[in-house]
Amino acid sequence: NWKKSTTYTVLKRLCEKGIFENKNGEVRALISRSDFYSMRSESFVDEAVSADSVIARLASEYEIIFPVISNSGEKAIAEEIAGKLLAKTDIAPKRRSDNSAVKDKEILIGFTSRTPAQIKCGYFEYSINVSGTKIYVVGGSGAALQAAGKKLIEIAFSEELKLDTDANYNYSI
Repeated sequence: NWKKSTTYTVLKRLCEKGIFENKNGEVRALISRSDFYSMRSESFVDEAVSADSVIARLASEYEIIFPVISNSGEKAIAEEIAGKLLAKTDIAPKRRSDNSAVKDKEILIGFTSRTPAQIKCGYFEYSINVSGTKIYVVGGSGAALQAAGKKLIEIAFSEELKLDTDANYNYSI
């Protein structure tokens, strides 16, 4: 039940993608139906793997660390981040306090005993710092730290977060 103009537009776009060819008003397929579906399946898998690669790595490879004495709701923020990762990947990331053994890959929430002294924030500021396989999520106040946790999820889901490198993401509320 498409209009003639809609049909023409769709066919034109499919021709531009190399799926059909239009010669003097005669349209013919350039690829078989099975090749088309195979290409779509490969494209779907590539997009799904790419879109979830950071999220999947965070959920499966990283532990979420919070201070043993939580002053700004760090444990609750760790649980919220873990819940978002679980919902997206069906993988429950481990959560531990900073008095547990140091692991290679960690997301550190707040100013833990493992947070480098040079990472500082003003009261209304928050920061996400990636240093190799460590991700430091800090804020100058409870509200700023809460915003940092939400921002971590946002940039991880959008694939802006770069893992295994050195990167700083600084923000204000």
